[in-house]
Amino acid sequence: MRLRLLKRNVLLLLGVIFVLVTLLFSTRVLVVSENDTRAASSRDLVGNGNQGTNSCEIFHFASLSELSESVYNANYKQCVHNADRFPGEPRLVLVVQVHNRPEYLRLLIRSLEKAAEVHSFLLIFSHDYISQEINTIVQGITFCKVLQIYFPFSTQLYPKEFPGQDPRDCPRDISKDEARKTGCLNADHPDSYGHYREAFITQTKHHWWWKLHFVWERVQVLQGYSGFAVFLEEDNYILPDFFHFYKLMIEFKKTSCQDCDMLALGNHDSVRDFTGLSNKVLTSGWMSTKHNMGMAISKEVYYKLMGCSNNFCTYDDYNWDWTLQHLSGTCISKPLKVLVAQASRVLHTGDCGLHQKENCRPELVSQKVEESLQKAKDSLFPPRLDLSRLVSCQCQTFQTTKALIYGGALTALPLNPLKATAPVSFNFYGVAGSPAANKICNDLRTTRVRLLEMFTDSTCTPEIMKNASDAYFSLLQGFIMSLDGTTQENKMRFIQNFKWTDTLQGNIPSAQQDAVFELVSMAFNVAIWYTKFASKLAGKEK
Repeated sequence: MRLRLLKRNVLLLLGVIFVLVTLLFSTRVLVVSENDTRAASSRDLVGNGNQGTNSCEIFHFASLSELSESVYNANYKQCVHNADRFPGEPRLVLVVQVHNRPEYLRLLIRSLEKAAEVHSFLLIFSHDYISQEINTIVQGITFCKVLQIYFPFSTQLYPKEFPGQDPRDCPRDISKDEARKTGCLNADHPDSYGHYREAFITQTKHHWWWKLHFVWERVQVLQGYSGFAVFLEEDNYILPDFFHFYKLMIEFKKTSCQDCDMLALGNHDSVRDFTGLSNKVLTSGWMSTKHNMGMAISKEVYYKLMGCSNNFCTYDDYNWDWTLQHLSGTCISKPLKVLVAQASRVLHTGDCGLHQKENCRPELVSQKVEESLQKAKDSLFPPRLDLSRLVSCQCQTFQTTKALIYGGALTALPLNPLKATAPVSFNFYGVAGSPAANKICNDLRTTRVRLLEMFTDSTCTPEIMKNASDAYFSLLQGFIMSLDGTTQENKMRFIQNFKWTDTLQGNIPSAQQDAVFELVSMAFNVAIWYTKFASKLAGKEK
């Protein structure tokens, strides 16, 4: 009897176990099946071009509202690619502003892959144009951590409304009177040059400012990061010793330039005289035409800039770098000081950009870059940095003046070194009539007074003199030549409505001739000051 009961209990227990195992197996099959369905769905999205290579960044292109929602989701999730392969805090943060030039972007990534210690970088790509091609390029990076952020107010997301181009906006070149007659939306607000806003041009400035804020305030992996963020663009190319030189600059700043606000690892001189300048740095006031490439900004300087948000956004210029130069010394009371690499660690590859859209030859650019690297390779990775001494008059200001004199531009003009001490009003009535032109003339008057005061200031040093000279000459040269060395129309000449050719023909006999006289004569006076300072210094050393 007991044996029969025992057998029944065993059989009952086995039945219960069988039922439980069956239920568990069925549940597991359902879960696996559901996961497989999701994976298949994700693969379908990739096949339709709606997703990048990372499953946490899904972009729906069916409508602008869906694409906009995708951008906000990506900025919220902030998926860091390769985070598992390269754990720990980044030693350097590079922020790349990207539009829609995939060939140049590939060149930049190729240079990054060859950079020493690149595995310790965090690359942040900030996009104002979303495409499967660009996402595939960026997400194919395997040599360091990568984060993509997306400008949420781009012309791609707002093609027919502000901040994009509303069809009711005024045409660029229409007069203000005509604009008011037509009733276009921004008829009362042309810029200082009499033109109306073009969204695709102003987007670059808006994107730059948004990116600066988002990187320092919203990027989660940078919470607690105390280093610099280096800002690049998609048409830049970095040299292999980029990080090595950055570390040398950081150490140099700590010991010899503690009041330097920013670092500039690039300049626009390519690799000219790279061997002689490989380990040379200099200090200067920040200038838009010289120090806007490979620019390193700390969080402390970011806070200074954010205190000028209103000034940045309302200053009438579509260039972020010209606007930044305006803030330095105005909204930011003390002009920004920068430590500059004289042998650039960043090359500019973009033969096409905001204004140049045709005849782009990235393959030729790639060839030129390789040739430049061959010239520079033996001078990379210098053991230490040296500060360039300006007493020898090798600074760019004097080189420019020398080029003017020996280039024949001044051979017919009488030179008078004493003229620089005479009053110069910069009141070009009837020629400089716009608000922007008047502002430049006012800036010239102010910077000239400051510079003249230094000639008799016993506490003035070569560094202070150079900063004051550069600030003045950068404005003054705008009356004479294109700042980038090309035939491009110069901003200052344009807003003042006169050209160098008019002066040569005698149509405007005074304005630019006076500017040339002033540039040369003031340069002579500064050179004389340097000579006296050197003599004084030599006397003290004896």
